[in-house]
Amino acid sequence: MEFAFCVIILLGTVLGLFDSGRAVLAQWSISEMAWAGGRYATRGVSTDGGTNLDGAGLSLQAASDPSQNPTPGGASPSTDIVAAARAAAFLLDPNAPTVTVEYPDGQPQAGRRVRIAIDYAYEPVSSQFIGGRTIHLSSANTLLILR
Repeated sequence: MEFAFCVIILLGTVLGLFDSGRAVLAQWSISEMAWAGGRYATRGVSTDGGTNLDGAGLSLQAASDPSQNPTPGGASPSTDIVAAARAAAFLLDPNAPTVTVEYPDGQPQAGRRVRIAIDYAYEPVSSQFIGGRTIHLSSANTLLILR
């Protein structure tokens, strides 16, 4: 009887540690996604409407609505930034997090800021056994557009 009680406590502790470790790795992954998306956005901007300056593959033109600026590949700059952020995901499905690209200062020009926000709903393994909720994880990165 004592063994049964001890095993239940031991397995609960191990499962809790496992879920905590997975949550930390998921947080690291979305933090890396926010950093990579912000880095991509700041290094690939050309303020003269030309091609990219450093091989990052992104070209932005000054406009009041940044999502309407086409890039040479036909996608919007926000789409390219989201793709760069998703490419940095590790140990989780890159399509699961919600990636938001914002320009707090208005237009995507050199000397202005870009903000990349990542939201992810983490579901612990233990929630399948004891009934639980998803945990909302988020990360954001605000950087200055360099070029």
